[in-house]
Amino acid sequence: MSKEATSSSERRLIDANLNRLSEALRTVEDVCRFHWNQREFSDEIKQLRHAVLTLFLGDSLGRVDLIRERDITGDVGRDLESPPLPTTAPSTGEAASEIALHRVAIRNLQRAKETLRSLEEVSRQGRAEQSRAVESWRYRLYSIEKGLLGLIRPPDETRLRLSRARLCLLWTRSLVRDDPDSVLDAALEGGVDVVQMREKDMEDREALARGRELRARTAAHGALLIVNDRADLARLVEADGVHVGQDDLPVHEVRRILGEGPLVGVSTHSESQLRGAIREAADYVGIGPVFPTTTKDAGPSLGVEALAHLVRDVVGSLPSFAIGGIRPDNIGEVARAGARAVAVCGTILSVQTAREAEKVARALRETLADRTRVQD
Repeated sequence: MSKEATSSSERRLIDANLNRLSEALRTVEDVCRFHWNQREFSDEIKQLRHAVLTLFLGDSLGRVDLIRERDITGDVGRDLESPPLPTTAPSTGEAASEIALHRVAIRNLQRAKETLRSLEEVSRQGRAEQSRAVESWRYRLYSIEKGLLGLIRPPDETRLRLSRARLCLLWTRSLVRDDPDSVLDAALEGGVDVVQMREKDMEDREALARGRELRARTAAHGALLIVNDRADLARLVEADGVHVGQDDLPVHEVRRILGEGPLVGVSTHSESQLRGAIREAADYVGIGPVFPTTTKDAGPSLGVEALAHLVRDVVGSLPSFAIGGIRPDNIGEVARAGARAVAVCGTILSVQTAREAEKVARALRETLADRTRVQD
């Protein structure tokens, strides 16, 4: 865009909107970076901010030309007051700070979208290519916003419990060697705080009955219940959420069935799948297999180095469970890689007695707890 091709009022409008956009995106970028530890979103928002500024300031219409047209004292909108913001959050404490930062992100996302629309419209007059570029960035911001909604969702009791969870038991009744009820109770006593019901070969009526039993037992121990794959079953047994794989219903479709309250987790086996789950606003993710496992065919094992990279550089503050071949003799490696929570199946279910199940669960939980204290 050349200086000659724009009027003084257009340059004033562009200057004001570039300032608004830069400020808004930088605010969201900082919340992603420092509050949610989300490197991916932080980087993407930074790239978007620089792309817009480069488009409008990278040629003869530079920053200096825009600043020359700036009329701060003569701006008729300078002293207009914005409507007061709602104040329904607690006034003090960690929860209040959490909600306050969520609101900061929401307000500035909205501000950025409105600004991009204004820049798009002013560019339509004789600068179609520029207008199309801004339009594409606006839709890109919609996509970013969708992913951030999972992080922005105000914390409730279930999500707070999920964030504190350390040990998830993948429950398949047919794999249990001792009395199933005794093994489950023992594992819960040993420190399992999430049970994922994974009964792929069970008839629906039996699965419903077993699901209701699991709901009662997990509730009695203060543990979360997640149902694998089946949103309908999760709703009927009043589970805390659903876990889906790469070939199951996408996150947004599960939420159409269950609403926004229940948790939705996603199995991921690669960095691209993990980034996709984050973009879909999953409540948590499973990452694996870390080690070779015969429990589920999820492709080649990732190894602890890849796990460390994903936990450090991709997951951020999103709850995640390392999964696949994790046992008491290798969980130390998983913990040192940065994993704060794990999901296991055969490690607990294949023991000979309920007493052993409690012992194994306690050993896994204590190793994670010790490592988490070191990290914190």
